[in-house]
Amino acid sequence: MAYLRSRLVLRSVNNALAFALPTLAAVVSFITYSATGHELEAGVVFTSLSLFNLLRTPMTALRKRSSTLFDPGKR
Repeated sequence: MAYLRSRLVLRSVNNALAFALPTLAAVVSFITYSATGHELEAGVVFTSLSLFNLLRTPMTALRKRSSTLFDPGKR
């Protein structure tokens, strides 16, 4: 039972990180961009947000594929 609980906790942490990391990556990118002396303009922000959203789908698919690869019980 303890093993099952630890697996479910790890899966929950993985799901939470999977949803939070793309947003966090965008925020960190904007902070880094403005900290290096560039101005945040609407064109730059919206273009980069759309590119981050385009990358979200393949990263989600990669996460799902890797979980099935490393979890032999799901096959």
